[in-house]
Amino acid sequence: MTIHTHWRESERFRLLCKAHDLRPAQVGLLLTLSEMDGVSMQTIAASMDRVPPTITRLVAPMEVGGWVSTTRGEDARVRLVSLTEAGWTKVRALEGEK
Repeated sequence: MTIHTHWRESERFRLLCKAHDLRPAQVGLLLTLSEMDGVSMQTIAASMDRVPPTITRLVAPMEVGGWVSTTRGEDARVRLVSLTEAGWTKVRALEGEK
């Protein structure tokens, strides 16, 4: 169990998500990317114990919202995900409230 998993299960975490208008999985993605930015969706899926299609569905609205960006990897089938400045700002706000 990672620290993010333990933290995610707490009532305090649920309140934090609500205060920032985020779903728990979105917070998990932001915190995961803060530790390993610019990685493939496959890597994120493995880190978050999810399947890649779930990560794809999670990343899409966050990209539209301006928190993450995606770029093509060396292999055209691979998309790399990175935090944007807005994403880093959100991470700092979340980390400040842990």
